Amino acid sequence: MANKSENSEAEKTEGKDPPESIPDSVWHDELRGPSANDKDTRQSDQSVSQSDHSTFLSGAVSEAWSDSTPKGAALTALRKESARWEETLSAGPADGGKVKADKNERLMLDGFYLLDQTSIAQQKPLDRGNEIKVLMDRAKFSEIAELRDLPKFAEIGKEIIRQINPSKMAVTKEELAQALQNPSFKGEKAQVLAAMYHTFDQIRNISNHEWFFQSRRIAASDLDMLPSLPKKQQDFVDQIVEASLWSDKNFSKYAGKDGLFHAEELKEAMKTPDLLESDRQHLKTISQLLAKYSDGVNPSQLNQVFNRASADTAETRLFNRMYDAVKRTALARNESKGESRLYPSFPQGINPDAIKQGLIGNCYFIAALSAVAKADPGTIRDSIQDNKNGTYTVTFKGAPDQPVTVSAPTEAEMGLYNSGRNNGVWATVMEKAYGEMRNRKSWIPAYTPQDALDGGGYTGEALKLVTGNSVFSLAATGNEEALDKTFDLAFRGGRRFLPVTAVTLAPESSAMPGRTKDGFVRGHAFTVVGYDRDEKGNGSLVIQNPWAGKNGTPDGRVKVPLAKAIKNFHMFDFSL
Repeated sequence: MANKSENSEAEKTEGKDPPESIPDSVWHDELRGPSANDKDTRQSDQSVSQSDHSTFLSGAVSEAWSDSTPKGAALTALRKESARWEETLSAGPADGGKVKADKNERLMLDGFYLLDQTSIAQQKPLDRGNEIKVLMDRAKFSEIAELRDLPKFAEIGKEIIRQINPSKMAVTKEELAQALQNPSFKGEKAQVLAAMYHTFDQIRNISNHEWFFQSRRIAASDLDMLPSLPKKQQDFVDQIVEASLWSDKNFSKYAGKDGLFHAEELKEAMKTPDLLESDRQHLKTISQLLAKYSDGVNPSQLNQVFNRASADTAETRLFNRMYDAVKRTALARNESKGESRLYPSFPQGINPDAIKQGLIGNCYFIAALSAVAKADPGTIRDSIQDNKNGTYTVTFKGAPDQPVTVSAPTEAEMGLYNSGRNNGVWATVMEKAYGEMRNRKSWIPAYTPQDALDGGGYTGEALKLVTGNSVFSLAATGNEEALDKTFDLAFRGGRRFLPVTAVTLAPESSAMPGRTKDGFVRGHAFTVVGYDRDEKGNGSLVIQNPWAGKNGTPDGRVKVPLAKAIKNFHMFDFSL
């Protein structure tokens, strides 16, 4: 029987963020180019609808700067293709909402281009009708949803600031957190509010505040800076491209005795008399990029430095996060049709499909919640009381003496946190209630109840809280026969299913691939929603990722033979 004292750190999931939000820790110092094994977990067969926006950005230059393609020609081709795809999106749905495209044609999905025609882009074949439909659905969103109109975003943001704090025309993160729970912010205001909260630190860091009290706020003038940032980003990328082209021709000339580029040696070379100003500028750019690489770099490694520098800037991180928030908020509103029912029907409405992890790392809780929804929806129904006044009181079975009352989730909250989609808001209410419970016990409460769940936890503890029942953990060892019997009993041997979760082992170091060999995210919690045997008696698990990605892949719902599951997962928790 597992309890808190018996849980090791290895069993604690990292509360893996969904692909829409890749943490800054992704960008390691190791000179490794973006690949399918990096922690940002890009996958060539991943659905575009669930692919993280920064996946396209971080992998783009690596694709364009392949050894077999001249850099200038590749980037020119990417810009042209990006412009063509932009025209397709701007034209809106055609031919019944479908795009006519040969499956071998490579279309561009360049989210950053939607900001201001930057050269960062990645080619991706669109050979599945669902992906094409998703892309065309994006064209139906408002300008704010696509971040095509940054001046409009800034104006709406200033309206929000004026509404929250008209006297100072600036807002703190605490004030934005309070506004997130205000249901009067709807539509584009909800999208901008969610984005401002989610990018508060990034906006603050690029501002020019001189005083400490100013640095704790976002001012209206900070938002006025946003429309100019894509041009700043473009200028930087162009500078990197030019430095890369220059290094191809001049590497041997400025390399050290060991055949490598060293920052200090390049700085010395800048002092050469009669040096062309353009050469001096390229030397300066490269020496600055190599400041933390004390051992020097070879040509291949230098290209990787260029790639990473182009994809990982303050502007890139800001717009990635902003894009995530506005996109998710628009999706949540569209999928729920603006309704906020607890659940549309019972028991059909309380099911794992109501789980769609938000932009925080709380997979350990919502994967457990998903498991209970699959096995025993009545437990969830009985835990929530609708107070008929815009609030809900949640009494978790595992904490009957600690009822928690929360307000109904707003559009902005549905964008940042679990999205109820068309299955009601029950999961978001439970998530908010658990966060409020955690906040009550915290010395330093989080800005929002949900943020208190960010950062990882134990699926076993979450199962105990929701069900009130004991939990036992079973390691994913090589004892396939014992696991087969346990899963068969959990899903077919009794009068009802048991809630079951699965956890992958977290990476032991930054150099360790962010996914298992079969594509399951490491340090992440999943729900086991089914188990069956084939005609030969071989068992298979049905695994559901709380990211709610493309079914048939490790980011959505996928069937996994037990023998393969043993190689991918670290621990299974069963609620009795």
